[in-house]
Amino acid sequence: MANPSGLYPRFKGITVESIQLVPAAAQGTGNSIPPGVTAVQLAANATDVNDFTVLPSIASVPVGHTITICAGAANSELRTPASSNETINNVDSDGPVEALLTAGNTYTVTKKTNASASNWILVGYTNLGAVQTAIVPD
Repeated sequence: MANPSGLYPRFKGITVESIQLVPAAAQGTGNSIPPGVTAVQLAANATDVNDFTVLPSIASVPVGHTITICAGAANSELRTPASSNETINNVDSDGPVEALLTAGNTYTVTKKTNASASNWILVGYTNLGAVQTAIVPD
């Protein structure tokens, strides 16, 4: 869309700022990824390696929305919102079933669709850049 002068805007680049979250033992604002966020850095876990981070509700982001998650110094877990029946890699992940985020690795999670058996697709990359084996929440 042209501006009133008939010229198109030019951009020199886009900067994406990450937010920092603390994986915790209970869902709250400190460990939940807000809708619209595309980059997350995980800090030290609040308690232990069973602490988790929560994805935004699938309905709150558009199809194709991708979030990059940089895991912290200890393993943690990734969940969908409580009682949502939303899935990660085709597995309902809103309660005791979670996806492992390995310390030091980087992850991308992408919204596939609202109506699919797999709402979020999670892919992990090692600190050497290799793609992890398929992640199956357990």
